[in-house]
Amino acid sequence: MNVLHIAFVLVISLAGVVFGVQGLKKKSPVMMYISVIFIFVPILLFMDWLTFLPFIAPAALASGYLVKNKDKTNNRTL
Repeated sequence: MNVLHIAFVLVISLAGVVFGVQGLKKKSPVMMYISVIFIFVPILLFMDWLTFLPFIAPAALASGYLVKNKDKTNNRTL
């Protein structure tokens, strides 16, 4: 891999971290979905584990669902 390719992958990972932080602040499942994809795809690319790429979407959906459920459970009143 050349330097430009590695820099592009690192920028994508950094964008995933930024989207993840924003998704947690706003309790947005869509931003969490995007962030998990942006974080895990470069990791699998570097490790040459592209056969596990189809498992990223369910993990991303689960993270978005957990963020959405945390918002509902914190607003309970007695």
